[in-house]
Amino acid sequence: MKRSVRVRLRRIRKKRSYSTHELANLLGVHPRTVQTWRREGMQPIDDSDRFLLFMGFDVRRFLKNRRERHKCKLGEDEFYCPRCRRPRKSDSRLISVEITKRTIGKQDRQAIIRGICTECGCRLTRFGTKSGVENSIWRYAITQSESLLMGYVDNRVNTDIARGE
Repeated sequence: MKRSVRVRLRRIRKKRSYSTHELANLLGVHPRTVQTWRREGMQPIDDSDRFLLFMGFDVRRFLKNRRERHKCKLGEDEFYCPRCRRPRKSDSRLISVEITKRTIGKQDRQAIIRGICTECGCRLTRFGTKSGVENSIWRYAITQSESLLMGYVDNRVNTDIARGE
């Protein structure tokens, strides 16, 4: 499983200098990606030298700031749309909430909230907790999925298998 740059960022030592290729190998990215980061504002130690060296604390600061710039705060009724790359709302009739068996914390269970983007029609997913959903605007959608979780399934299923065979 490939680790994210965020996890691999811990490998960078603050007081050590790194070349472009060393950074690329350490973070698991292509050397061109490191060059792109330099164009975006990551400063080398000496800009006049052809062989560029980057200080570890500058690299860590740049990548943390870059990650913060890309974050977006979602409202209570919003999802992040991967196609639009913006916070979007879903049609309230198309929202479904699934309570899983996975526990979060001591007593709370995980909730998966699904919807459809009103702008582009993309599937949207948001994660939360059961108690958080019960106190939010999605509490009306929890009943259907919880009944499926508890095993209350409609037993009027049509099958071609005769009883007793």
